[in-house]
Amino acid sequence: MRSQSSATSNWKRFEGFHVERVIGQRPNRVEQVPSLEGTDETGGAADPASHDDGSLEGYGELPPPRDDGRVLDYEAIIKTANAVSASELAAVPPLGLRREIEILWDDGLPPGERPGWPSLDRYYSVVPGQMTIITGYPGSGKSEWLDAVLLNIARRGWRHAIFSPENHPPELHLSKYLEKFLGKPFPAGPTERMTKDEAIEAATEMNDWFHFLLPSAITQKTSFNVEDILTAAEAHFRVKGWWGATNEVKKSVTIDPWNTLEHWRPREQSETEYVSWTLSRVQAWARSSGIHVFIVAHPAKPKREDGGALPVPRPDSISGSVHWWNKADCCVTVHRKFDDRQDVDIHIQKIRFKHVGRIGMVTLLYDRVTGRYHEQLHQVRGAAG
Repeated sequence: MRSQSSATSNWKRFEGFHVERVIGQRPNRVEQVPSLEGTDETGGAADPASHDDGSLEGYGELPPPRDDGRVLDYEAIIKTANAVSASELAAVPPLGLRREIEILWDDGLPPGERPGWPSLDRYYSVVPGQMTIITGYPGSGKSEWLDAVLLNIARRGWRHAIFSPENHPPELHLSKYLEKFLGKPFPAGPTERMTKDEAIEAATEMNDWFHFLLPSAITQKTSFNVEDILTAAEAHFRVKGWWGATNEVKKSVTIDPWNTLEHWRPREQSETEYVSWTLSRVQAWARSSGIHVFIVAHPAKPKREDGGALPVPRPDSISGSVHWWNKADCCVTVHRKFDDRQDVDIHIQKIRFKHVGRIGMVTLLYDRVTGRYHEQLHQVRGAAG
């Protein structure tokens, strides 16, 4: 016969009554057991004897039935307790979120970080724990615009881990950030360039803002998958002391572009299923860690419109699956006409939560010399109004 302390430790509160979890045991008779709601920690029951044949004896004195006469049989209680123990999802009623809703009411909906152009700020913001998909044709400026966003929000405390193998070598990528930061070109040319001292001083100021995820000195790998990137980002943020959804430092991870990753999938898994599963994995990681994830992905080969113009690509035109649109929290398309004009259209095509932004389009002017984006004067006036 087990000790009373052992029996006590096995009692578990569930839905207003105490039950004993018995796994792999089934009584050879059904006992009608009163509801144990409101009893002490052991339910007031004596320790039942467990026998090799699975029978249970020695219920002892049980509390009297409730006034409503409700009774539960022991077998049903065991099945219920075991079902709850095996479930990986918990059923939470509205009042189970009382503290959270009170905090939300007091503090308001968590605002996103505005990207830095007043005309665009009304449509899009960067929220910790979300995933933004950015698409556009090659050469449209997806990476340039994203770099500008990352720089703008880094000035306000965000820290970034960037995996961008197309921006190779990394010092070339850094030179683009220096241009945007200083507003001067890096290479020699007709426009006055930044001095070497200015470049080093700017790199020093940005030293904690950006970290490039590059192959380590000991690896022999030449290609990397999504898990490699998430693992490296977690390691980096842990080393810096910034890991965790409750950490006050806001963080992002950039994957640019998607098609440079190693994509292995079982033969029986379709590309659509693979994209769906992988994006769900990234989204779950972003939510649990409180890190915003940017993914840059190219659309499939387009069909030109009448007149030869390229249509504005949509998230569901990205190679692989409509799930690019379904899974994303935000979808942004960077689009421009391939001529000498500086106009770059930023299309916000999906916003999951209305406090984050809304659907719309804004045109920015791209400065090829400095890599900066500027607003058109009439848009600035409209945003101010």
